[in-house]
Amino acid sequence: MESIDFFDFQIHLYGVFYFVSFVIGYLFFYWIGKKGFFKKDKKFQRFLEKGLDDLALASILGVLVGGRLGYVLFYDLGYFMENPLHIFFLWQGGMAFVGGVIGVILGFFYIKRKYSLNFSHLLLLGDLVLIIGTLGIFLGRIGNFLNQELYGKPVKDLPFVLNINLLENVGLYYTYDRVDDKIRVNTNIIEAILEGLVLFIAFLIIFFKKYVKNNFKPGFIVALFLIFYSIFRFFAEFLRDESMVDYVWIFTSSQWFMFLFFFSGLWIWIYLLKDLKK
Repeated sequence: MESIDFFDFQIHLYGVFYFVSFVIGYLFFYWIGKKGFFKKDKKFQRFLEKGLDDLALASILGVLVGGRLGYVLFYDLGYFMENPLHIFFLWQGGMAFVGGVIGVILGFFYIKRKYSLNFSHLLLLGDLVLIIGTLGIFLGRIGNFLNQELYGKPVKDLPFVLNINLLENVGLYYTYDRVDDKIRVNTNIIEAILEGLVLFIAFLIIFFKKYVKNNFKPGFIVALFLIFYSIFRFFAEFLRDESMVDYVWIFTSSQWFMFLFFFSGLWIWIYLLKDLKK
């Protein structure tokens, strides 16, 4: 695992990336609150001014606890049942995005109750969190790459042939030397770009074109995220090595969740379009 030696301590880059994401997210929300983009909604503006510490705590616990338990349940339950204490060894890597999402959603409901927010406020909160959340996904996938986990299939096992030298040069094929000497699909970088960077840039543009001008419907970014993330992730699962996925019938456990993500996003999108026509 990649780490930075600092005196007698080792600071793992995986943890650094999570920390950076949380700090950027906190500063982003602080900036939004100071700018008063949502001052017409007094209740939500009050939350932005008074509730950032609660949001940070809910997000951190949701991502870390939910992400870790998701990894345990979805990827290597047998191992962790035999070694239950290793569940707490976060420095060894192993986080599941789906678990983190569930954890954060539960944290949001705590915030909803404490600050008397409504469902539209939750959708708006989700929109804003996902702008930075996609950046966190990007950094998290880079962490997966550095840890050499969730790697792709060997190129020779693929049903199609592409220019190996070219794709190695741009990093889409890679030899994970801690695993073996095979040239594999670099699913980490592919997912970092599609699930993280592409969506982050798109959502940032949407935020400045619509949200700061108060020309939006709560849940717009949430719907887009659920739809496009599920599509990217669904097909990326086919490229992951067999040892890195857990099949349930003909799809992996993550792919089944992606069906849920996709249709949830579609439902929100249809609901929004219906509302816009009124």
